Amino acid sequence: MQETQKSLLDDMEREVLQEKERLEAATKKQIEDIKAASEKEVKRLREELLKSVDEKLKLECSRSLARAEQEVKNSILLKKQGIIEGLLKEVEEAVLKVREEQFYPVLFKQMLLEALKELEGEVIINVHPSDKALCQEIIRELGRNCMIEDVKGISGGVILISPDGRVTIHNSLQSRIENARKRAMEEVSGVLFRETTPA
Repeated sequence: MQETQKSLLDDMEREVLQEKERLEAATKKQIEDIKAASEKEVKRLREELLKSVDEKLKLECSRSLARAEQEVKNSILLKKQGIIEGLLKEVEEAVLKVREEQFYPVLFKQMLLEALKELEGEVIINVHPSDKALCQEIIRELGRNCMIEDVKGISGGVILISPDGRVTIHNSLQSRIENARKRAMEEVSGVLFRETTPA
């Protein structure tokens, strides 16, 4: 009886040891699988991170390069605009000296006639004080009834105003300069816009 019990105990002990070894082997295998999976995931995450960092660096380099190119273009454009402004100022100064030229009376008459075509009937004509006598002479020749006022702010040419003040025709040297300036700046803006627009 004791031998039977001893044999049963030995068998049970063997089974427990075998089960323990099996469990240890299974646990060891699970740990190795988890470790391998973890290493694989770490490797994948590292690669993704490196790829992400690389893409961000490329994007930032691209942005920095674009900013630098834009700054260079803006600097060039500002210089060009400064040159054009200087040229326009020289033209303006030259035009305003036209009153001193011998051909100015002919130019004044032409400017007055152009403006008078725009307004019929009685009008108010604003002129530079030194152009008043010339204007009166031309108006007499035309036989038109107009009020002539001298205005120091006009450097040459005429400004016509309807009696009710609702219509004003500018045909002065300043208005021509301003129109020329606007046209020039529009052309310059067009050129500058084309230069700054990406292809």
